[in-house]
Amino acid sequence: MLKHSLKPNRHYLEFSFFDSGKLTNYEFESETNSKPVVLILHGLFGDLSNFDAFVDNLKSEIRLVLLRLPFFDQDQLQTIPQLSKYVFRFLEIVFPGKSIHLIGNSLGGQIALHLCLHHKESFDSLILTGSAGLMENSFGCSKPKRFSTEYIKERVKDVFFSYELDQESIQSIQDVLVNAEQCGRLLKLARNSKNTHLGPLLSTITLPVLLIWGENDDVTPPSVAKQFCSAIPNARLKWIPKCGHAPMMEHPSVFAQLCHSFLSQQQSLIQQEKNYV
Repeated sequence: MLKHSLKPNRHYLEFSFFDSGKLTNYEFESETNSKPVVLILHGLFGDLSNFDAFVDNLKSEIRLVLLRLPFFDQDQLQTIPQLSKYVFRFLEIVFPGKSIHLIGNSLGGQIALHLCLHHKESFDSLILTGSAGLMENSFGCSKPKRFSTEYIKERVKDVFFSYELDQESIQSIQDVLVNAEQCGRLLKLARNSKNTHLGPLLSTITLPVLLIWGENDDVTPPSVAKQFCSAIPNARLKWIPKCGHAPMMEHPSVFAQLCHSFLSQQQSLIQQEKNYV
């Protein structure tokens, strides 16, 4: 997966992202592209690579943009509102005036929800999978006492139904936990996420919303999916059996099929509205 970098000027952090509509180093220019643009936001310990198989399934039909969220790099990006602002700034620069579909997993889902609550006119639809924002079981808000590979592997088992992370991914998690500065940022962001409860605001989201949930998600249990579905007026819920917190990794083809069906329907409705006008 080719990653692009963009730093508009010295006042802004560098954006690191993948864009399936660009096959060379990113050029800061506008372009005509008929494919709908879908921005994907990963979770706290996630990365762009979490969506590799999903991208392979859909990149020929949809313009997929994966933005790396620098959770552990900057002190000024340690709250949900700050990260939401960071993402929206990226969209303003790279896709000015273009309406976007959002996909968010875990903490990325909470950021996506925050974006939809504060910039409703900028988004056409929202897909959430294992989203934070109501209740989430995670590594916790207190500093872990152990950082061994065995400890991390045991905690990762809570995330997946039948999927094992490779050693490189395990090592990247361990590197964060043993780094005092990065671990401190992790805990601060985890606390802010838990304190940024979006429940009372969900009824104001009028976008079409698709919830894709693993039936065996222990991080954001099925009860959380049902709460989201009840609270968001225009939401529908799809279950994936034998699946944990990351459907795009455990069942990428099924996840892609559900996303494609939903996004195609939304694009058709958008086109109908344009033709009517």
